[in-house]
Amino acid sequence: MRVRKIKPPHVVENPDVKREWLSKLRAFKQGVRLRAKLGVLDKYLQDVGAARRRGTYERPHWGDATWLHRLAWCIKHQDFPKDVLVGFAETAEFTIHTSTTTPSREKLLAAMDEILREQSYFLRKYFGVFDDSRSEGLQQSEGTTTG
Repeated sequence: MRVRKIKPPHVVENPDVKREWLSKLRAFKQGVRLRAKLGVLDKYLQDVGAARRRGTYERPHWGDATWLHRLAWCIKHQDFPKDVLVGFAETAEFTIHTSTTTPSREKLLAAMDEILREQSYFLRKYFGVFDDSRSEGLQQSEGTTTG
């Protein structure tokens, strides 16, 4: 089954901003993949696995405005803070059968891809890809971070 992209028909994309968005998104994904390959994320994965076994962790709500803004800011500025990387790890491979296991690097990367795919419309809106989203874009809060 093919997933249909969310794009209302009345929305007009700014091609220059879209090109910049795609470039930054690719670089962000590549940065996370590189950190996984180098083993930087292993400690986070082990911590998440231990927290799962204790039952003392909470997965991020990626649809929440705070997390969306944080993620959009990280993509725009190529920032890879611990809370976002741990959030990917906490989201990775979570089902009733795997709720006490340590997620793998591959599952973390799959979770990141899924999160970015599911939240693509809203992240692009925050980034300012759509001409009608000027009032909500990151341009208003440039230089500020939340999280």
